[in-house]
Amino acid sequence: MGPRAGVETGPDVLSRYPTEVTLKDGSTALLAPMDLADQARIVLHSRFLDPDDLLFLREDIRDASVVERWGDEARFGSRLTLVADVAGTFAGYATLTFEPLVWTRGVGEIQVLVHPPCRGKGIARALTAELVRIAPELSLRKLTAQMTDHQTAALQVFVRLGFVRQAVLPGWVTDGEGWPRDLIVLARDLAAPGELRPAADSEAQL
Repeated sequence: MGPRAGVETGPDVLSRYPTEVTLKDGSTALLAPMDLADQARIVLHSRFLDPDDLLFLREDIRDASVVERWGDEARFGSRLTLVADVAGTFAGYATLTFEPLVWTRGVGEIQVLVHPPCRGKGIARALTAELVRIAPELSLRKLTAQMTDHQTAALQVFVRLGFVRQAVLPGWVTDGEGWPRDLIVLARDLAAPGELRPAADSEAQL
């Protein structure tokens, strides 16, 4: 991954990878930056997603050119995508996008997707927590995430990692059955590099 003005994404930042994390069931997941092989795996596994999973993604990951662009953005220093493997099998990914050269520099957005058979093990939390940890080293001072009001499991993951509700946009998106859904915008201020601030009790009520 090559650096871009204002963001350091060189070997020192990524030297901790691959890294192993323990999941809820005691199994382990290996987290590492996306490589060329992972790009193909993301596209392949998108074929097994439910329509609602695809609907609420910001980009169509069934299109190989979309995921290839992620690799280009990583090399230009405006995206970091981490992939989780469990027992050598693709389990999911989390992608952090940021743009160092615009007025929102210092702000990154996280999107997470876990392969359906691997859900409920804590993979989404592990991936998100890892991006929260590394984000200050990418010169980021705030992280955001967007999801619909019915994505309760995703909401809990982010709230438990210290994200708080910033806005609710009523009827902003439309689900697979044509019904409007509220869009919730979450954000979290970042601490010093390496510090993972726990969620406050009041935040856990979201």
